[in-house]
Amino acid sequence: MDEPTTGLDPESRRLLWEMVRELRAAGTAVVLTTHYLEEAEALADRLAIMHAGRVAVAGTLAEVLASRPAAVTAEVDDGVVPPALPGLTTAPAAQGRTALRLEAADLTRATHALTGWALDTGAELHRLRAAEAGLDEVFHAVSGGAGTELEGIR
Repeated sequence: MDEPTTGLDPESRRLLWEMVRELRAAGTAVVLTTHYLEEAEALADRLAIMHAGRVAVAGTLAEVLASRPAAVTAEVDDGVVPPALPGLTTAPAAQGRTALRLEAADLTRATHALTGWALDTGAELHRLRAAEAGLDEVFHAVSGGAGTELEGIR
């Protein structure tokens, strides 16, 4: 199926997803191309992300997601000195704040490191979010990443 839900309304899209699930349940192999990442995540037993005519990353959803690190993100007020943590990057954010992004293989430890620093220093964390990598992050790394970044997810 080549992008079967393109242009469909939400109800028709849901019905097509159900048809695909029924085919799979009956033992039928289904090859489906899509630009809708949530569709791939919902329907695929295995998936591949292509870039420049080649498969850049492939596997089960868990395998593909594991190709990118989890991250804890937050914002601090400008002037707050960020902690010296391995994997931490900073960038300007809106409203007089600095964005923090801490990538790590262990999301629990990364969250604890950042929130522990905030508690120890009295820094206020705004818009705190801890999450495993999503399929959109893998896609963006593949499609917009430099050669060295692609090397890390093959």
